[in-house]
Parts: sequence; C-alpha cells; structure tokens
Amino acid sequence: MKTNKKSLSIVLFALVAVIVLGIGYATIQAVNLTISGNATASPEQANFTVSFMEDVGETKNIEYKEILKQFNAESGLYVDTEVDYTNNTNKPAIVDTGLTAHFNTQQLTAKDEKAIATYRIKNTSPDLKADLSLNCSCTNTDYFSTTCKLGGGGSSITLNPGAVTTVTVEVTVQKTPIDNSQSSTVSTIITATPNNN
Repeated sequence: MKTNKKSLSIVLFALVAVIVLGIGYATIQAVNLTISGNATASPEQANFTVSFMEDVGETKNIEYKEILKQFNAESGLYVDTEVDYTNNTNKPAIVDTGLTAHFNTQQLTAKDEKAIATYRIKNTSPDLKADLSLNCSCTNTDYFSTTCKLGGGGSSITLNPGAVTTVTVEVTVQKTPIDNSQSSTVSTIITATPNNN
C-alpha cells in the first residue's frame, strides 16, 4: 500500500502539474507586429530654381536706361536726360537658362552719366525659400563706380516660393575720358541659398 500511496501521490502530482500547465497556456497572448525600414530624402537641385525672368510679350522683365548729360542751349547748362532702352534690341539679354544676364552701355561719355539695368528674378521652387545676397564690382574704378541692390534697396532678401524681386545694377562714370575710351567689366554676383524654414 505504501507503493500505491506513493504511486497515487506521483500520479496526483503529475495530474496537478498538467492542469496547472494547461491553465497557464490556455490564455491568448498579445502578439506584436513590427514594420521597420529606412526613410531617405536626398537633396535634388531641381527642387531649387531661381532665375532671371525674360520678357514675355508686352511684359517687360528687363529694363535698361541711361542718364546722359545733354547740353540745353536755352539754359546753357548740361542737364540729365534719360534714354530708355527697354524696348531696344540692344538692351540687356538673359542667357544660360536664366542664370546669366548681360548688358553693354550705349552712350556714356561724361562724368556722372549712368547706365541702370533692372532685372526681375523669380523663385520657381515648389516649396523652398531663396535667401538672396549680392555683391557687385567693376575692374576700372578710376573711371567707373558700380552699385547694386535687391528689391527694396538692400543687399539681401528672402524670396518665398513663387515670389519675384528685382536686382538693379547702376554704373556711373567717375570722370570724363580725355584721350582714350575707357571700359570696365562690371560683375554682380547674386547668391541664392535654399532655405526650408
């Protein structure tokens, strides 16, 4: 009987263990589903486009004029006379897919005469702002000075997507040439930096 009690105890113990284990595994457990991957956004130059605007039909996006000293016979004085070349075939041109603009003065001959070129610039980027800054210079500072300004007159501006501003370059004769024609290379660098803020 001792063996029977011992066997019965072992059987009861095994039965209780199976029941306990069965109850423990009888519950439904939560399951975690996982999605993993990598996201990459790469810069693409095509997303940032800022360029000079060309004339379109009657819309003049390039203006060019010269302020010349003309002798007024009635007063006996030289007076400033504006000559507008905006509709002239010799006016400034846009080249290099809108990234470069050129101009050549037409009639400057005396001190304080000026050439003024104004170009419109557009930020055609879909969602990036353009921080514009500029620097201008000329190679013959004995005879010429140059100034340049963006939009409202400053040297920097932020241009929202789709917005338009102007850049104006002014070249002034500093002294009247006597013996030879004088020339200068005028350079205006407009730096457009993308801004996603």
